[in-house]
Amino acid sequence: MIFYNITFLVDKELGTEGADYLRNNFIPEAICSGLLSNPCMKKVLYTPNDDSESYAVQFHAGSIELLNAWNDDHGRRLQHRLRERFGERILCFATILEEISLHDDR
Repeated sequence: MIFYNITFLVDKELGTEGADYLRNNFIPEAICSGLLSNPCMKKVLYTPNDDSESYAVQFHAGSIELLNAWNDDHGRRLQHRLRERFGERILCFATILEEISLHDDR
């Protein structure tokens, strides 16, 4: 299982608009492709910048290939819409994670 984490740095001047957009637009549009599943959104409690808030949005992908397919089409389109609407007031970066066992499986 592949975990896809996108961290969003949202300008505090947006108030709740940034988080609302992620919750009501970005996440539903991201999963409508069927390539990502199990979305969850978390607020990052510590941010080094008092002018912004951070949110982590996480999805599951069945494989790296499916995630790459999502990024090449849906992900680029969603990122473009985010930039058009918010410009530099919402920035993001992504991390791709793979779950590993806590037990030695040798």
